[in-house]
Amino acid sequence: MPALDFQLGVVLAVNPLAKDASGNDSPAVTVQSQEDGSLIPIPLANTAFFQFVPPVGTHVLFVRIGRHQARIVQMYGSNEDFIRKGPFALQEGEVMVQSPTGLGYLKIDQSGKVSLISADGNTFEHREDVSQLRAPAIRFITDEETVIEIRDDSSIRLERFDTDGETVASFIMDAKNNISFEALEDVNIKAKNIYLDGNIWMGPGAQDTIQRKFFGDLVTGGPFGTYPFDSPYSIPITGSGTVKVAK
Repeated sequence: MPALDFQLGVVLAVNPLAKDASGNDSPAVTVQSQEDGSLIPIPLANTAFFQFVPPVGTHVLFVRIGRHQARIVQMYGSNEDFIRKGPFALQEGEVMVQSPTGLGYLKIDQSGKVSLISADGNTFEHREDVSQLRAPAIRFITDEETVIEIRDDSSIRLERFDTDGETVASFIMDAKNNISFEALEDVNIKAKNIYLDGNIWMGPGAQDTIQRKFFGDLVTGGPFGTYPFDSPYSIPITGSGTVKVAK
């Protein structure tokens, strides 16, 4: 039986595109032994549930099996600058999985909060009371081409597209606090009372600043209406009993 020789070493080179003798993909690293200085190519032989390629400079404990085989037993002591210290240090019983270059991590703390944090500080947190996503912009897209988006200028968009990419329905709240609805079909609003407080432009072309210059004034009824009587004949002009408009 070949002798097992455990040694310490340092990763000098990384080849994620290496192949084994049969031509299969087999990422590998070159390790320099701290015992005799020899350079040993070692396949990473990752398991499916934890796939990892170390950066150059990672310290390893490896085992040589006879003269021609070697495997890494443990990796340690690399990228110390990214180990959490001070107010960000791990507390007793906490777990964190972090990229060796420090560009993102998953943390599970003592209270059960789960945090997923990216390199630029975007966070996705699950806590007992709320799940919270914080980022400059957020976008959700469904397989049916419906988009929910909060942009970095604080505008909000909810939009649905047809198979040709044309908008069939949308709700947009822009950065200037304007709100617009668009629908290929009907828009229905049902309530006990409907209040429209502000100047109203109604009819085809109302969104077009040129077309609405040709809109006419609405005549309102009631004792304080804008034109409650027909002047030549002094006949009252009946207003609608279901639509109320301010003077």
